[in-house]
Amino acid sequence: MTCERCQKREKGWRGDPPRCAFTDGIFDSDNWNCATMDVLRRKAEAQMKISLAEDQRAALIAHSEYSIFLLLGWYKERGRTELCCIVDEDLIRAATLKEIEEFLCAA
Repeated sequence: MTCERCQKREKGWRGDPPRCAFTDGIFDSDNWNCATMDVLRRKAEAQMKISLAEDQRAALIAHSEYSIFLLLGWYKERGRTELCCIVDEDLIRAATLKEIEEFLCAA
């Protein structure tokens, strides 16, 4: 099982094949060039919602309708997203594909 974007996208790069971040519907850090994560990271960068620490990047995105945040972490511009979790008050947990889709529509 992979996200719909990964299923539709063709491999347009040399190197390792893609590994979807949502093979079971919950974020897995063992991903590479997941199409959904690429869209989310680019959206965060376009909205200037990223922080840099040397080559490490992070983004904290507020959901426009709910009192939750999405926390992302990745290295350089490469294809692996290391962290993708929901911050809900004092609870931090891995994000689901459904939640990511909601953030993409709302953020």
